[in-house]
Amino acid sequence: MLRNKRKTIGIFIADVFSEFQREVCFGITERGKELGYNTFYFSCFGAYGQEAYGIGEMNIAELPNMKDLDGVIFAPGTYAIEGMENHILERFKREAVCPLVTVGEDFDDYPCVMIDNDHVLEELIEHFIYVHKFTRINFISGPKTSMAAIKRLECYKRILEKHGIYDERRVYYGDFWRKLAADAVDFFLDEDMELPQVIICANDSMAVTACIELTKRGIRIPEDIAVSGCDNMELASSFIPTLTTADVPVREMGVEALDKIHRILTGQNDERISYAKTSCVLGESCGCRSISALERMEQRSKILETSEWEGMEYAENMYMSIDLQNAARLSTIYECIVDKFIHFFPAQELYLCLSEDWRQRGRETEAGGYADRMQMVFGVKGENRIQPADFNKNELLPECLWQEEPMSYYFVPIHYRTKSYGYAITGFRKNEIFLPSSQAFFINISNAIENYCVREELTQVAAELEDMYIHDVLTGLYNRRGFQLLAQKYFEETRSKGKQIFILGADVNDLKVINDTFGHLYGDIAIQAVANALSCAAKNSEICARCGGDEFSVIGMDYSETKVVTFVRDFVDALEIYNRTQNRPFHVSASWGTVLVAPNREHRLEDLINEADKQMYENKKRSKQNRKMREERERLIAEEEADRI
Repeated sequence: MLRNKRKTIGIFIADVFSEFQREVCFGITERGKELGYNTFYFSCFGAYGQEAYGIGEMNIAELPNMKDLDGVIFAPGTYAIEGMENHILERFKREAVCPLVTVGEDFDDYPCVMIDNDHVLEELIEHFIYVHKFTRINFISGPKTSMAAIKRLECYKRILEKHGIYDERRVYYGDFWRKLAADAVDFFLDEDMELPQVIICANDSMAVTACIELTKRGIRIPEDIAVSGCDNMELASSFIPTLTTADVPVREMGVEALDKIHRILTGQNDERISYAKTSCVLGESCGCRSISALERMEQRSKILETSEWEGMEYAENMYMSIDLQNAARLSTIYECIVDKFIHFFPAQELYLCLSEDWRQRGRETEAGGYADRMQMVFGVKGENRIQPADFNKNELLPECLWQEEPMSYYFVPIHYRTKSYGYAITGFRKNEIFLPSSQAFFINISNAIENYCVREELTQVAAELEDMYIHDVLTGLYNRRGFQLLAQKYFEETRSKGKQIFILGADVNDLKVINDTFGHLYGDIAIQAVANALSCAAKNSEICARCGGDEFSVIGMDYSETKVVTFVRDFVDALEIYNRTQNRPFHVSASWGTVLVAPNREHRLEDLINEADKQMYENKKRSKQNRKMREERERLIAEEEADRI
């Protein structure tokens, strides 16, 4: 039992912004408060094919001490990260002493709350048979590997066989998504048989696609072909035409999951499987219901409002990313996060908790799990700031956040690829939860912490390298050794982030002439003048180095064409100011070449430096040729004037 002496239910669920997960969570939270339970959600987002990112997301499953939980609700079908379902279950078996209830899937014979997929489409199919008198009833199934899809298909076959109208040619296997639903429409229309009177789809997403594809082909819904879906997601009522579908009371499934845990904890007898009661919802897509103009207007207003809000969220996350890129101090990073949270994030509370050793983790390639001691580095509740606090990881929250009444919080991982820095805690008002764009908000936080650690590491590396005599004595710039060490880090970081890198190679013009005419002391002065001009132009953390003799190299991260032009202009201006103010018996100038590229795995730093040097030597050659032509013209003009005299 945790600090507020109430029993705590741990909910393991992913992508809680999705409609099914969202409604399950709302049901669990509402019932938990009614029965006096804490409900703590340990949630993550999808990895989208990025294995390292998926490993980082999986860390959230390591956060709670299973022995401190009084019950676990597990939604295995929500995870898109390979291996995470088994990882959570194995940890539960190894460490927990409390009951577990699954939602949505019958998983490993644990008590569960299920959609009755054996009968979910029964009322809907019989509606088409008895009310519409249809006999040509086609079906778009889900994938053959999905148990839900298999059971829904079996329900369809059972009812049609009972009426003697089943034809396996009228079945197409989809994938619960839109692409294969479009292929199914092509298949049904091209097949050498009578057109279907209705296409029944195993979920609403495929039904919407079927409507779109039929309309593209000039087929009217429902006059020519009726369409129906299943699950009654928001999409069903917001689409035009509104879908006839099978309603699944998802929020009630969340309520039942919590009730099931409660019955087990209080010693009440209970069936292992509880089924959600489904029903048929009639819409425009079968012709049994029409929408009034007022309802249509309200429907469109809601769609527009949701679209505008999501657009604002995506824009603000983009602006947040830009602001955090320019934040060099922790206080600035925290203020930026708090500002975006207060004004645009759909939650009431946010607390950022980092492992005590988070800076050390930033210097490591991989760092999983969480430290035993955590630091809440900032907190915000409404518009009020919560003071930082340290606490033990097993307590999950700092002492200042615990309260007597039932509590509900969402815990999400803060990590950069496989490096786990900590977690964020969010608290919502009733019927509020993450949006699809919320993942970008937490990625921005994670990237900001990673970038801060990289800056700290680069600063430390620079300080250490200074002790190893990496500076050129004459100019104060880095020498070749220092440049190679630091430039490689810049190069690798730029490549990992997909940014552009800038490399400049420079050479002092006519240094031999200056040395031979005025002496090597003045040659050193010319070298120093070029070095100082490069330093004046380096305003964005560029690394400038004298790599030998009169040769210089510069490297800069996160560059653009505009930045390159600005750097070169400032460099040339600094040399012109030097020549104008120092009154030397010689003119100091330089030749240069530049490279701007977003490096990939095929690029090598050495090759890019060589390319910049190659351009520099070509420019130097052209400069000499131009100077000789200019000198020759001046000589001829002088001779002509002498002849006239």
